[in-house]
Amino acid sequence: MRTFATVVLSFTPLFLSACTDLGQGPRYRIIDQPPPESLATISQGVCGYVHFWEGDFMPGPPPGHSGTITPVQRTVVVHMPTLLNGDVVQAGYGPFYSSISTQRVATISSNKNGFFETELPPGSYSIFVVEDSLYYANGFDGEGYILRFTVMQDSIVAMNINITYRAAF
Repeated sequence: MRTFATVVLSFTPLFLSACTDLGQGPRYRIIDQPPPESLATISQGVCGYVHFWEGDFMPGPPPGHSGTITPVQRTVVVHMPTLLNGDVVQAGYGPFYSSISTQRVATISSNKNGFFETELPPGSYSIFVVEDSLYYANGFDGEGYILRFTVMQDSIVAMNINITYRAAF
């Protein structure tokens, strides 16, 4: 039996749905896409979308919220669990890295709709996207692992990778 886990990888609580301010109506709409696990052709591993966020996503009254969220084609790399302190060389102070010392497990590309998938054995991993010549990952867990997720036997982890360095929140 397949089980599905959903991990949203962003500092924002948004995930492929319309967002509202309590009773104030829609702030902005994220593109309609089917749940990534519904497109998966794999039986175990990770699948999801890569989205590029750009513009103003600050709360407040209209006419604000001029941000756009676009599915993008990117190279996605999966590594063994990667610690922020010690396993990467950070490029500046943001979520960009010039090198990753943990073992690379998979390299895939998202399609024009931002969708990606790859088979993986059970275990924990970190995930990055290649942005120009750098690796991008905009989050880490309470133990200092960068965008860590865990694949269980006969399950798919569905996740969004949100590239947010050109967005204001």
